[in-house]
Amino acid sequence: MSDILLFWLAFIFTRPFGATFGDFLTKPIKDGGLSLPRGYASVIAFILLAVVLFFSVRKEKKVRYPIE
Repeated sequence: MSDILLFWLAFIFTRPFGATFGDFLTKPIKDGGLSLPRGYASVIAFILLAVVLFFSVRKEKKVRYPIE
């Protein structure tokens, strides 16, 4: 993943998308959300962020140290 793309993913995830995604997870079902407790919503957001970071670091290692 390029550094610029990773920056924008992090920016969007933590700013407008993060707020909207958090609202979606914690809003009541009647208002179009999933009605999850804040703790569960935080864990879901953390897992998604960890997955993105895992794949970005994994790809970076392949680029920096190619097997010959």
